[in-house]
Amino acid sequence: MLLFSTRPLRCLDEPAAPGESRSGTIDGLRAFLALGVFFAHASGYYIYMTTSTWGPGPNRFFNQLGDVGVFLFFIITSFLFWGKAIAATRRIHEPAEYRRYLTSLYVARFFRIAPLYYCAIGTMIVLTLSATGLRLVVSPIAFAKEIINWLPLGLGASVWINGSDTPPVTVGMVWTLAWEWYFYFSLAALSLLAFSRTLRLIAPALTLAIALVAGLHWHIATGFYIALFSMGMIFATRTASGMSLRKLPEPLGSFVAAALIALAYFGVGGPRSGFQLVWIAAFFYLVISGCDLFGLLKSRAAQRLGTISYSIYLMHGLCLHVVFSIAPIRTFAFASITQYWLAVLLAAIVTIGVSTLTFLLIEAPGIQLGRHVLGKLRQSRGAREAQATPIAT
Repeated sequence: MLLFSTRPLRCLDEPAAPGESRSGTIDGLRAFLALGVFFAHASGYYIYMTTSTWGPGPNRFFNQLGDVGVFLFFIITSFLFWGKAIAATRRIHEPAEYRRYLTSLYVARFFRIAPLYYCAIGTMIVLTLSATGLRLVVSPIAFAKEIINWLPLGLGASVWINGSDTPPVTVGMVWTLAWEWYFYFSLAALSLLAFSRTLRLIAPALTLAIALVAGLHWHIATGFYIALFSMGMIFATRTASGMSLRKLPEPLGSFVAAALIALAYFGVGGPRSGFQLVWIAAFFYLVISGCDLFGLLKSRAAQRLGTISYSIYLMHGLCLHVVFSIAPIRTFAFASITQYWLAVLLAAIVTIGVSTLTFLLIEAPGIQLGRHVLGKLRQSRGAREAQATPIAT
């Protein structure tokens, strides 16, 4: 936090895109969610290095750092993009304009997600081939199939590469990108409901009710994730409708928010339970109503870390892998738990350093390229419309 408050990192202070309304508290929240996922995986990496098994560790708190972070990311995604869908209905009056809205959505999302994703996947493949002696352990066809599985931006299977004993999760939890894409794809139809003031609220509310039954009663993971997206849509509808979100006076609001997120992180009432959904929903409501956790979420450091949160999310697994592949560091780290966390601190510093560079060199140019492509599409469409318009005599 101290490092990201310094002047040299003001290059990360980017204004919001024209016409884009975003909550500063959400941007700051992203920073801590991404770092939470990092520490959850750092805990899991210890289990992997000592047992050769990748999976959740024995500590509920560290496991929930990852799970709750992902759950809130899902809510944030649906909150922001359902809000944009509702806002778009004010300027859409015919089918052609609706198609242009969807085109802008998917082009912008592709150029926001794809460049860094392919950088991370490419780095993972290089590291894996280096670990296997730069030779194919599997057949060329099998290797090609493995690579193809990683190409569709998280929508493919997370298969291991070239017979390596290193799990592919070192690139981060890319499985969540698939759920993000499912939501974006659903907007092609769901956005039509946003035109109705009634359906824009009833549809996600009914979806939430059905998803809760599937997720909590039948323990279907898909239902739990859909419930999270539905919650974000309900919050966005309430916000877009002009209903004022009641804000608790400070510092009471921050105390309550801190207590709620603590309940979620410690799994009080059970992980992936109805109780945890209540803690998360109430916490998120306070955040979007203006609660900033004693100013933490709106601090300059949190805003800057939030800017690079996607890079942190994708690159932290690779950084953990590289740091712990260095023999002296690995020997030092596994001498004691204290020394392990000191090594994790080093990995955290490496992660945010690498993430800053990948944002500036890959993410930001990708975003600008997406805007450039959209600008060209608008110019081309405008030229075609001008040619099709008869000249008055």
